[in-house]
Amino acid sequence: MPWASGLQDFSQQILAPHEKQSLVLSNGDACVGKADEEVLPPDELLKDYCAKRTELDRKIDRTLTDIQRISGIDIS
Repeated sequence: MPWASGLQDFSQQILAPHEKQSLVLSNGDACVGKADEEVLPPDELLKDYCAKRTELDRKIDRTLTDIQRISGIDIS
């Protein structure tokens, strides 16, 4: 993951020592994820997030439509 080493170099340059320490959780795990988690490149992560958000928006819209229909309240 070449982008990951670039991110680490970047964080080393911009973070003060006390900020670096705050990025470590009390159990010693780094905030960037756990060893058993797949770390996606930024472009794939954003695509995945957008796809999940779009699907969640559709589900919310369907639920709101059902609530309006059942309650007889039209908010549009």
